Amino acid sequence: MLRPKKIVPLALGAALCLLLCASCEENGSPASDTPLASPSPAAESAAAPSATPDQEEGILYENADLGFSLTFPESWDGKYGILPLDDSIEVNHTQTREEVGEGNGLLFAIVRYSLTDDVDGMEVIATTEDAQYVVIYPADTGVTPTNASADEYLAMLEEAPSVVGTIRLLVSP
Repeated sequence: MLRPKKIVPLALGAALCLLLCASCEENGSPASDTPLASPSPAAESAAAPSATPDQEEGILYENADLGFSLTFPESWDGKYGILPLDDSIEVNHTQTREEVGEGNGLLFAIVRYSLTDDVDGMEVIATTEDAQYVVIYPADTGVTPTNASADEYLAMLEEAPSVVGTIRLLVSP
């Protein structure tokens, strides 16, 4: 039996996912028929002309507005999309989102909060002098074994924590 303390983080995560989806529709962000942003090879090479020894191999994504970068595995190329929002990004499995509908196929979301925001019970993955970043994983995958993309989505969902582990804070000039 779950104790109330364990239910609160789950409920907060689910509520945040719903909030992210709702804010998407309210502020004019891409609708269900709008494809998610996917890093272009030209933008990636311009953003990272050369790899450093401590930098992982893969597809570099930088979000200057939120102040971080992530490195996606080459095996994810063409299979994911990034939905940038005001204080967060959602990383989705493109095929699941297309097959099942908007709000499905979430692999993870990264949300930036101020240091004064209460993130108790959330997984904080990075902190700066004025912000803290948390990761949210889906509580419900939205896929069933009958979805053509279910196996690919579930494999990527299993790899998602490794991608989140590549977060690097960008240094302001």
